[in-house]
Amino acid sequence: MIYVIRHGKTEGGQKGEVPLNEHGIQQSKEIAPKVAKLGINHIFSSDVKRAMQTTEIINEVTKLGVTYDSRLREFSILTNYPLKSLDNLTQQEIEKYGEGIKESFKDAYNRVNDFLNDLRKNKIDNVAIVTHRGVISTISYCLNNGEFDFERFDKNRKAYKQGTDNCSITVFELYDA
Repeated sequence: MIYVIRHGKTEGGQKGEVPLNEHGIQQSKEIAPKVAKLGINHIFSSDVKRAMQTTEIINEVTKLGVTYDSRLREFSILTNYPLKSLDNLTQQEIEKYGEGIKESFKDAYNRVNDFLNDLRKNKIDNVAIVTHRGVISTISYCLNNGEFDFERFDKNRKAYKQGTDNCSITVFELYDA
């Protein structure tokens, strides 16, 4: 099993390295004993500040090994960008959405899928992954749909956007590819 945890709450509307707010710190403290009872043997985390803070708070209780992995970062294009392929962006769209556009959804899918394939290849199971809502939806997509298809990916992403609260735990089984 893999237990995927969305980072604690932050102040909304901020970009970049946003820290947890007081509520996010409290959420992380409240979920830590629950994570400890899962019997996991390692924690993987996004290397973005809010995920790292959540991981550090959880690990004060679990006292496990932690691996920070950039493949678990939030998508640089989800926050302020309407969903479409980067391959078809107009110059006007690039100027409007600016520097936040760094990867296509397929690129993001590939990096998350690469992370999952590494877990499979190394037979790593029974771990917690602290990450972001977009990555959680992509983990779900990768495990349930296989190859990248933009329309299915978009539908899956929208479903998770509605239901993944801060410090919630989503459980997945990691099958061999």
